[in-house]
Amino acid sequence: MPKNTGNQMDVLERAEQAKRRNITDMAVGFAGMMPLFQERSFDLIKEKLTETFKGLERIGSDEEFNKMHKAFCRWFIKTIKLAKTEEPSSYGHAAKVLDLALKIYVYYCKMLTPAKAELLTPRLNGVIDTPILRHLFKRLEDIYGKPSPPHYL
Repeated sequence: MPKNTGNQMDVLERAEQAKRRNITDMAVGFAGMMPLFQERSFDLIKEKLTETFKGLERIGSDEEFNKMHKAFCRWFIKTIKLAKTEEPSSYGHAAKVLDLALKIYVYYCKMLTPAKAELLTPRLNGVIDTPILRHLFKRLEDIYGKPSPPHYL
């Protein structure tokens, strides 16, 4: 059996990096929100997600996960501006992008060790946005005959 040379390791490392980049690209694009943000936002978000993903192996508690989530969202609203109004994006925009990216990276693409993925999977937030909430609350109104809560209708 041939020995692994440094060159083969470089190739494997480059392939792993390309895989991670492709998954991050897919996760950001899949959110379908990039048209909402200024043109340069895609690359900034990808860069920040890459940094965030690198820190996932160090998360061991709900508190650490929530701290990471909050830090990303705060960075996002300070950095990412809306395309049409040039106003800051919302915490909801940030959370949707991060939550979807984490679900793809951790759950669907299994990019962490099995033990870490098992630890983080229950902490992953569902990606629920305003249209989904409106639909759910409309269904509740249909079932129970009263709006709940009325500000979403």
